[in-house]
Amino acid sequence: MDNLRIAIVGKPNVGKSTLFNRLLKKRIAITDPIAGVTRDAISRSLTLGANQFALVDTGGIHTSESPLERLAIKQSLSQIDNAHLILLVTEATGLTADDYELINILRGKNLILVVNKCDSPEKELYAADFYALGFKTIFISAEHNRNIPALISLIEQAANDDKGLNNAPVIVNDNNELTADNTIKIAIVGKPNVGKSSLANALCGQDNSIVSSIAHTTRDTVSSAFTFNGQDFVILDTAGLRRAAKLKERLEYFAVKRTEEAIAACDVALLVLDSSEELSDQEKKIADKIVEHKKPFLFVLNKWDLTNPPVQDGRIITDKLLKEKIDKFRFLFPVTSHIKLVAVSALQQLGFSSLLKNVVALNNQNKRQINDHELTKAMHEWVLERKAAQRGSRKTDFKSLRQLAVKPPFFILRARGQVDDHYSRYIIKRIRDEFGFSNVAIDLKIEQF
Repeated sequence: MDNLRIAIVGKPNVGKSTLFNRLLKKRIAITDPIAGVTRDAISRSLTLGANQFALVDTGGIHTSESPLERLAIKQSLSQIDNAHLILLVTEATGLTADDYELINILRGKNLILVVNKCDSPEKELYAADFYALGFKTIFISAEHNRNIPALISLIEQAANDDKGLNNAPVIVNDNNELTADNTIKIAIVGKPNVGKSSLANALCGQDNSIVSSIAHTTRDTVSSAFTFNGQDFVILDTAGLRRAAKLKERLEYFAVKRTEEAIAACDVALLVLDSSEELSDQEKKIADKIVEHKKPFLFVLNKWDLTNPPVQDGRIITDKLLKEKIDKFRFLFPVTSHIKLVAVSALQQLGFSSLLKNVVALNNQNKRQINDHELTKAMHEWVLERKAAQRGSRKTDFKSLRQLAVKPPFFILRARGQVDDHYSRYIIKRIRDEFGFSNVAIDLKIEQF
């Protein structure tokens, strides 16, 4: 059966994210007693029997004067319009004005009323009020797994009802599930408020991530899919990584954990920088985190249109200023001299073609496989060129160079005798230069024979 979209909606702090995690049997969404933890809608693949679903967790819908909360509410309401089935989550303590307002919006939708936090039958004190609404109703405890199998049965029944539910396929964007071999997963990372979500939304052509000038808007990792020049991509938009001193709060801890998981899961990472600001120590640490996971990445200078306002000869001036910016960047951060910088404007949608072409090139480098014969032949040529630099009685015999893995490229150099770090770096450089691995991490192991 085609994928069907299920949206979990309700006011804040009724247990939507807990139910989301319970159905998936994974801790994906961040949960906390603080209301309003979930802001961005996050989607994951859910298989129930023969049915495949896209399960969407949404932010709380309620009356609010906060601009940021209004953005989250607007996004949650858009998920309702796109859903084939809605799980409206309420609390066993009774219905509130926010519940009734949301119920009026949902009239006529394919809906299951899920009364949460019913740890025991005694908690179903207001059962008559809920049944009177006229929806399919079930009393559960997402935290304690009470009546979850019965809820799953209702979901499966709804997938096969006569409302045309199974005639409208949707795409599931899921950064924790395997995608097709030709799909490139991109993790967008950086410190808060540099434009990560704006870039993700602009690339995808849809508002999957909430965009606000308020820092720390994104907390979960939000995944979205798009196609460019026939190539499929999945974007993983992450929370901004802050300094260690700021990580004491539980919510911040989970946000950072999700970001590190996205880095580990991606094919290519984009470290987004604000082009109007100087490179910070925090961004160096984020780069170190990407390098630790041996992921290829690009430095993305966002807000380039603000740094370079349009002028008559804008092209020449922009290129000159970009070169100056890159030169300064290399001086401040020399260890990343092999990493490319790309200037973009998420707001004006400038530089996207160059950005995505570089992403594809990086991914191709990272999965490139060279046959053993070519590598070994080249290695012997490199050794001969280097032979004059070997001094004294230290003699090393080199037998073979083989590639054992990709993503990242992993090589084994078989030798008899000492191969110091300086010589290993020489071999890595020659591999980069001659076999097209110029911008990705390379693993080299020395094996004695």
